[in-house]
Amino acid sequence: MTPKEAIRDIETLISDGGGYADSAATQRYRIAIASLRHQLPPYSSEKIDEAEDWLEIYYSPRKHQKYHGGLPQIRVWILTALSILQGHSEKED
Repeated sequence: MTPKEAIRDIETLISDGGGYADSAATQRYRIAIASLRHQLPPYSSEKIDEAEDWLEIYYSPRKHQKYHGGLPQIRVWILTALSILQGHSEKED
């Protein structure tokens, strides 16, 4: 899976769902995150960790409720991290 495919896969995952435990979605985003870790440069690791942390919260039945904006705000934070990672991916091409 290329970085662009991994990012697109995560974007697709968060376009619907969230707010509940979803083992299939969790497995998919973990595969995508692992792909990003493997293929992007080391300076990307902070944003990869950030995206992974937000994805864990996004798919938690309770954790997302701690945030004022709820799932929509968490989705924005994930997309922001992915946007930066997309830029890192394009620098490597």
